[in-house]
Amino acid sequence: MLLFVLGQLNLPDIVVSILLVVTMIPFFSVTARRLHDTNRSGWFQLVSWFMPVGTIVALFWFNEPERD
Repeated sequence: MLLFVLGQLNLPDIVVSILLVVTMIPFFSVTARRLHDTNRSGWFQLVSWFMPVGTIVALFWFNEPERD
């Protein structure tokens, strides 16, 4: 959704790049936190970059209940 809106605004490329980086940092932080809640390393979020199997595996991991 954000990419669609940014595309419609015709902003300069540097502004779009800055906005994307600003939104990616919290996304990676929340993802790492969720993986740590399931006793996995935050580096496991790299698995989701291998489409489509990695994304499916990552979705199962993110939806697991928290472990003690």
